[in-house]
Amino acid sequence: MVNRTLSIALLLSITGCGASSTAEGGLAADALTDAWDDASQLDDLTGTEPGDLAGETSESDGDVGPDGLDASAQVEDVDGDAEEGPTKAELAAAREAFFSLNNAHLIEIELSEFALQALDAEPYEYVPGSVTVNGELLSEVGVRLKGKWGSFRPLPEKSAFLLNFAKYDNDTRLHGMKKMALNNQVQDPSRIHEWLAYSLFREAGLAASRLTYIWVRLNDQDFGLYAAVEVVDNPHFLNQFFDDNDGQLYEGEYGTDLFGDMVTDFDHDGGKEDGKVALYELAAALDDIEEEPAEALAKLGAVIDMDAYLAFAATEIWVGHWDGYAWTRNNYFLYRPEEGEVRWTWIPWGLDQVFQDHLPPFGGQGRVTQLCNLDLDCRAQLAQHFMDVSERALELDLLGQTYVLEELLWGAMTSDPLTEHQEDWMKGSIEQVREFVQERPTTILEGLQCVDPMNVDADNDGHSGCGADCDDGDPTVHPGAQEVCNLRDDNCNGKVDEGGDCPTCVPQSLGGTDYLFCFLARTFDEAEADCVAQGGHLASVHDEDVNALVWEAALEIQGSSWWFGLHDQEVEGEYTWTDGTPFDFEDWGDAEPNDAGGEDCAHWADWSGGRWNDIPCDFEIPYVCQL
Repeated sequence: MVNRTLSIALLLSITGCGASSTAEGGLAADALTDAWDDASQLDDLTGTEPGDLAGETSESDGDVGPDGLDASAQVEDVDGDAEEGPTKAELAAAREAFFSLNNAHLIEIELSEFALQALDAEPYEYVPGSVTVNGELLSEVGVRLKGKWGSFRPLPEKSAFLLNFAKYDNDTRLHGMKKMALNNQVQDPSRIHEWLAYSLFREAGLAASRLTYIWVRLNDQDFGLYAAVEVVDNPHFLNQFFDDNDGQLYEGEYGTDLFGDMVTDFDHDGGKEDGKVALYELAAALDDIEEEPAEALAKLGAVIDMDAYLAFAATEIWVGHWDGYAWTRNNYFLYRPEEGEVRWTWIPWGLDQVFQDHLPPFGGQGRVTQLCNLDLDCRAQLAQHFMDVSERALELDLLGQTYVLEELLWGAMTSDPLTEHQEDWMKGSIEQVREFVQERPTTILEGLQCVDPMNVDADNDGHSGCGADCDDGDPTVHPGAQEVCNLRDDNCNGKVDEGGDCPTCVPQSLGGTDYLFCFLARTFDEAEADCVAQGGHLASVHDEDVNALVWEAALEIQGSSWWFGLHDQEVEGEYTWTDGTPFDFEDWGDAEPNDAGGEDCAHWADWSGGRWNDIPCDFEIPYVCQL
């Protein structure tokens, strides 16, 4: 049985909202509503009959909100134990309905001109605004932008938002939630990465956010389709998984890990502030394990819920979350309950760039993952968790869900007025997810041969092919080998032909032009200075053929990103070549350039197949000189 009440109400609300709505946006919202209204397949996604939760009502003499609950469900006391208003069970049912995909959602944000100017100056600082969710007005809500490299968009582009309902009135909630993220999904043309990945984490019994899809308007302008994501530092979220919300919650951003000199970089997001003493103690415990790694699994288990951690790490790597904790030390939360089993747990975040990279099971930079990989017992348990994830992916029918989600979202995706993706990119990205989901169990099995790394040595050079030996098919290449001038990393230290006796640039003539491919990584300005010293400049590109020719030659020398001579360091948005030639050709990647975090220099991005991307000019990568 499908609950159509909210869909019809939203359709009327969307189509009759006023003359200021754009025709294109209205059509997109209609498409979204129509898709939700035909919910015959939604039980495949939610595990419940569509409308079951959304259709529950509480008996009340008050106004009834759009999900059938008393409209006062929008406000509760700080602990959710108000004598009047909805019970915790009713609020939980309201949240379940909100995140079930049973109905379309519309959110309208109103910001003053002063607030818009403030966000332009300080995008990560909250400003006051009003928010209307499915017809329910929440006044004086905190609104700020969110996103980092790659996903940040300034207004009036397709910005991502963080809403803090309790910022100015601590009693204000949306179905018991203090906060909610509105993700722009600009790095996910498929729009389904987050839904599928978070589902896989939750299926393992891990603490992980829920999300739904929502149409966003800002000051009567349609911003289009977004993912509304449950924020971790909500009391109800922590209570749901830990029966506790008083513990210590920390967020780890890019590069932050449990080393003593990094503890100050963690953001304290909840629980008592003790000067991060507990984090220092955890980092010190990991130091001790690193010094004496024998029985690392048991030692780690004294301070970390290792069964949960291994399930977390296996799921991150299984879905290809290269931007998460296990692989890159990014996008994660740490939580330690105040009572009960007082051990640390990891919570995933930022799952928009998954289902692309087949990461090897025993790799990654996360410190806990690396310590686990020192212990054969821990590696064996991690291997079992990888097998469990493969089974869960089949049980959830991730492949089947891609078809249901595509049918559900396609109308809104293609009508989104601020989308940065062409339809063929969207289709291609969805197909990529399907291919990944079908292939991943096999690539995981292949990687699990490295449970005991010393069992793998294909070239019999005495060095394991499971990470240590960078070419297990060549016995002359291994850690400690003599480095020779052959454009190869002979000693597996990540550097090609290092040492004073080897040249650092390879000359080539392509299409009648002389180039130097310099593989010693430098910043943009250092690279340009070196090119000038050698009688040229960083390369400029003026047509598609030359672009492809030079990139392919660079890739043959070293599989990495490469600088060329394009930048906008003088005037933001006005790109110029260092050699002064006209800017008459461009080949930017999807949604690039975006100047996320002050990115003023362009490069060929290896992760984008050689299409152009902007990054900070102080990054160190190889470069191409044009003589």
